[in-house]
Amino acid sequence: MSNEPDRFGGLLGTSAAMRELFALLERLAPSDVPVLLEGETGTGKELAAQAIHAASSRKSGPFVVCDLAGATRSLFESELFGHLRGAFTGADRDRAGAFAQAHGGTLFIDEVGELALDAQPRLLRALEQRQVKPLGASSYRDLDVRVIAATHRDLASEIQAGRFRADLFHRLAVVRVPLPPLRDRKEDIALLVTQFLAGSAIEVPSETLERLREHPWPGNVRELRNALDRARSLIGPTQVLVPSLLGLPKTREFHPAPDGYRRAKQELIAQWEREYLRDLLDRSEGNVAQAARTGGMDRVHLHRLLKKHGLASHRKRSA
Repeated sequence: MSNEPDRFGGLLGTSAAMRELFALLERLAPSDVPVLLEGETGTGKELAAQAIHAASSRKSGPFVVCDLAGATRSLFESELFGHLRGAFTGADRDRAGAFAQAHGGTLFIDEVGELALDAQPRLLRALEQRQVKPLGASSYRDLDVRVIAATHRDLASEIQAGRFRADLFHRLAVVRVPLPPLRDRKEDIALLVTQFLAGSAIEVPSETLERLREHPWPGNVRELRNALDRARSLIGPTQVLVPSLLGLPKTREFHPAPDGYRRAKQELIAQWEREYLRDLLDRSEGNVAQAARTGGMDRVHLHRLLKKHGLASHRKRSA
């Protein structure tokens, strides 16, 4: 692991929020305590999990990712616990699940908040008993795995709504680590731009940096990287990255609400989100899968944002 003050593993930043995050991750890394990484899509939760693993005593072991976004009950069980040949239709060979693959190392369970309520008890048992039983097997197998989970959901609210088990939450969230959104650490944008454009001769004028700082980045660092990749592909022989190459929606006039900073901030973010989503759908011709890739966003999260802003009806049915 790097001891540089502006990074921890693949995470980068010099803001106070990121320095606090680096210090916390460094303290957590040597232990085997379960960690729940919380934050919006694109904030770097997988990079944080990788950084914890790389700074731990398990660094020579495997780092295995299991993404639960959109996973069905049967797919979830096979992905996490594995299956034996003949366990279900199409199971033509034995398959080691993510827990078994991560033996001696770290298992990163991404989007754990998407796990269906009726599937949560099996995960809870695996965490509590440190054992798993593949589909079709008759006995449990011991495991030696550190679990790091991540979610963009507010699991405390999900518990209140009856969609997530409190006992599973407490087992996963022995330590909760929030990752700050990019709009709350805009002083890191210039550093990130330098990192993403490293090795190129591209010039970034001050007006382009200012445009990048103005944008609220609903897709966070992933969206920033995608915007720079887009600009790089269009830049031409001048090698000057002008704001128009970023493909970001134009700024709209904003009038603060009279009842306080928090509401004004929420309205500004909502206004930016609506404009950004409309522009993203237009650029993707209404195809949500393509829009999610373009914006560097998880497809499930994008569907949720479209519904929130009343834009779901504008997407293609085939998306």
